[in-house]
Amino acid sequence: MDGIQPIDSGPLFLGPASAGQPQQPGNPFLNLLVTQLRHQDPLSPLQSGEFVGQLAQFSSLEQAQALNVQISQLVSLQQALAGIQTFSQTAALVGRHVEYTDPQTEEVRTGYVSGARIEGGEIVLEIGGQQVPLSHVTAVLAGSSSPTNPAPATN
Repeated sequence: MDGIQPIDSGPLFLGPASAGQPQQPGNPFLNLLVTQLRHQDPLSPLQSGEFVGQLAQFSSLEQAQALNVQISQLVSLQQALAGIQTFSQTAALVGRHVEYTDPQTEEVRTGYVSGARIEGGEIVLEIGGQQVPLSHVTAVLAGSSSPTNPAPATN
């Protein structure tokens, strides 16, 4: 059988070479397929039906993995958007008269919101010189526009 030349079993290269180095395929499906073809017994090759079935399974798996990555990215974007939206709504409280529970004494107080910021992942309002987590605000009061010189928080 001197007339039969062996198939090159070197690495498979895809795409243009960069800096003189060929690119290795990053597709695990393609790597598995090439490996399977290299190691199959030429006297009893894989039946075409089995081969097509495996191709379909690998293709489905690849698509499911890509979908999973896209869903993860979408969840991250939705979380970021929710954070931005919450902070935007909080910024609308600046200059407004609110009722809140004092974080130290647990007393119900009222005061004007003079600022807002994110601290340790939590939104914190400045009310009458005191730092109050947004979760402690219980109401936005009527006639809530800020006076020229807001009074300090009251009991």
